[in-house]
Amino acid sequence: MCFGIPTQLIIKMYGFLFFVLSCGGVVFAACVFLLMFERFLLWFGLVIFATSSFALEQKKDTGSDRQTTGDKKKRVNNENGLLFFLESAMANNKDILIAQSELKISHENYNLAVASFKPTVEANVGYDIGHDNRWNSTFVPAEENSGYPKGTNMAKMRDTSERSSVKKAGVIAKYNIFRGGADNGALEETNAAIKAQWSEYEALKQKVLCSVTTVYLEICAKQEEIKHIKSLLDVRVDGMKMVTEKYNSGEEKYVSVMQAKAACAETEAQLAKAEAEDKALRAQLKELTGVLVPLHLIAPEKLFNTDMKEPQAIDLALRQNPQIVASTDKLRAAKEAVRKPNSSMCPSIDLIYKYDQSVDSAHKKGSNLDPRRHRGNAVGISMTIPMYDGGVGRAKKRQAVENVVKVANERKKAIEETKAGVVKVWSEKQAAQQNLDSTKTAIEARQLALHDTEEEYKAGIKVMNDVLEAQQKLFEAQFANVQAQKNYYVSQCNALALIGKMTPKDLKLKAQEFDYREHSEKTKEKVV
Repeated sequence: MCFGIPTQLIIKMYGFLFFVLSCGGVVFAACVFLLMFERFLLWFGLVIFATSSFALEQKKDTGSDRQTTGDKKKRVNNENGLLFFLESAMANNKDILIAQSELKISHENYNLAVASFKPTVEANVGYDIGHDNRWNSTFVPAEENSGYPKGTNMAKMRDTSERSSVKKAGVIAKYNIFRGGADNGALEETNAAIKAQWSEYEALKQKVLCSVTTVYLEICAKQEEIKHIKSLLDVRVDGMKMVTEKYNSGEEKYVSVMQAKAACAETEAQLAKAEAEDKALRAQLKELTGVLVPLHLIAPEKLFNTDMKEPQAIDLALRQNPQIVASTDKLRAAKEAVRKPNSSMCPSIDLIYKYDQSVDSAHKKGSNLDPRRHRGNAVGISMTIPMYDGGVGRAKKRQAVENVVKVANERKKAIEETKAGVVKVWSEKQAAQQNLDSTKTAIEARQLALHDTEEEYKAGIKVMNDVLEAQQKLFEAQFANVQAQKNYYVSQCNALALIGKMTPKDLKLKAQEFDYREHSEKTKEKVV
């Protein structure tokens, strides 16, 4: 015990004080360290932050590059595929764009026909100014001191000029009550004509899409043909080198060398011809679609599905063939033109309302007259009865009747051609399928024959001409296979066009459809 305080308590107090001083020293040392190395820590933190940010951005860039590469690859595949060119044709083909404009123009005829059912209102404003100069001469006695003898009459001129102005304004409203049904007939005829033109537009779209598909398949076939010709040319160049070496060593005759050179020249000519045809086909596809054609196009593995029987196809074609549908709508429009009454010989009854007002002001020299005002309105009925039109109405009626006969024959012709076309296309499709299978078998046989011929040539049994003939037969078999595949796809395309299934909706195109009904709603009852 020290100064009355227990020893254990003193020891604890010293321990606590030592602990506090120790902690204070550590904190003080840490503060000093921070103050001394503040800039060092700041720069170190900035470096760590920049490094991590760069790594993160690099990772993002890598991921985006991978995504961009994938999107680019997907886009390239799309731009090299058939669907891309079909969608481009829907958006850029000049015939389709012209047909859309013609459809918009023809639809305005509907607005013109509807306008005859609506009243017409006219306003007129006028302002007339008149100026009348008049002088009157009278004889009066001479005044005194005038120098004339007394009793002499003197002439005196009097100005009586007058100015007048008339301001007038009026409104005339006219509404047709009856016109012999000519307005209703014109409206029905216009609707039928617009529907017929719409059907022709649908037929044009399918025709363009079918043409694009055919040209696209021609290019794909030409690509394969060029590929096979180049392979054949490489083989023949190697064969010519081998024959030349054997000729130099005395194992071959000079005739074999000349035969090999002639075969190479013939193959080069075939290659030049195929490349020229490929260039022409690409120009045609560009004209149809409005886009540049890449060097390599992707040949479709399975183009369309037309696995239906011939009777079913004929029945479907008679209902959906675009030419038959268009001719049917044209026939309906022609019949409406016949049923339409002759507007030139129909009586017309009009309800007329007139309102007018005028202000007439007159000014004479030396005096002003009060203006005269006039206001008036009137309601009346006007009836017009045509008596003779010179035979114009009957001539138009005869024209309409003959047009019905003509369009009816065109429809019958379209039906007969469609039936014959379905029979022909379905036969061609079956023949193309069989030809495709046979050409695949022929390629395998020609490859084996070429291999045996080359082995026999190396053994000295065959000559170089035999090898060249075997190579030519293999190339012909490969070319026949390419043509058979192209013909098979084209027959499928023609089959779809005949049954009315070559539409953007059936082909699942992403092209924006033109709808004249939407244009109708936008332009309906708008004053231009």
